[in-house]
Amino acid sequence: MSNIAPIQIPQTTGAVRSFGHTRLNLAGLDFDGGFEELKWSIENTSEDAYSNNRDPIGFTLGENKYTASVRLYYDFVQNMIQQLGPGWNMRPFTGYFSFVGAGLVTYTDTLVACRLKKVELDTSSGSTKAITMPIELGPIKIYPGGIDGNIYPLVATP
Repeated sequence: MSNIAPIQIPQTTGAVRSFGHTRLNLAGLDFDGGFEELKWSIENTSEDAYSNNRDPIGFTLGENKYTASVRLYYDFVQNMIQQLGPGWNMRPFTGYFSFVGAGLVTYTDTLVACRLKKVELDTSSGSTKAITMPIELGPIKIYPGGIDGNIYPLVATP
């Protein structure tokens, strides 16, 4: 008899999250229907430490690298730039990617100190597609589901 407990599967309605379950808020603005893509990533650059054996003896803390991007419709980008005002690409703001749905638990990923790091416009004659703009957000920190992935988080000095 095995003493390994099976992985517990949460009780659900059978619904699975899809793009229609996503919500976006940047700089206090709700983008209801104004986006077609959300992405973020967290990469830790830790390295394995070795001794006189081929197996590692541990790992370094490394550095966390945070990236995020969205693809917004043109008018929504312009509205956001107008709201941020002069210096719009240097003004930090908080972003929220939320995932909702009937019968599903709501999860919200918090992106701290974002800025409009890179904004692109690409359109051409003959195109019948809506104009969208990819934007790199450049967050300082990301909290997936509101949880800090750093076991040694930065804290203010008392």
